[in-house]
Amino acid sequence: MNLFRFCGMHAGGMHAGYPIMSDVTVSVTGHQSVKITNMQMYTEGAWDALRELGHNQQRSGWDFPPHTTDATCYLWSIYVNETVLEIPREKAHPDLDPNVRKKRVKDYIQGGAQLKDFTAWTALEPYLTGK
Repeated sequence: MNLFRFCGMHAGGMHAGYPIMSDVTVSVTGHQSVKITNMQMYTEGAWDALRELGHNQQRSGWDFPPHTTDATCYLWSIYVNETVLEIPREKAHPDLDPNVRKKRVKDYIQGGAQLKDFTAWTALEPYLTGK
């Protein structure tokens, strides 16, 4: 995976072009790393870079911006982690741990299920139930 540090980013930490560009050291599942190696990708995943590539897979019929924009990018990260890297979703990102997911949904519902509280991780849940 070609990842380059690029200091001229105008918004966000990464850009889903080719090569993938980042204004910071590339992150592997939330931990700072200078370079993602093949070994790291197959053992730890590459959540941030894969998430960024998810922008290239998005379709307008899936989204209602801004609420689901990141959630549909997460689908690509989950798909690649599970099918290509053989990393279960709960290991690919800590927010996909089943207990964390249950608590997030419970808290959202108990909070009145307000759209203002509909975060990317909450928005991801309906997509994940389709599997």
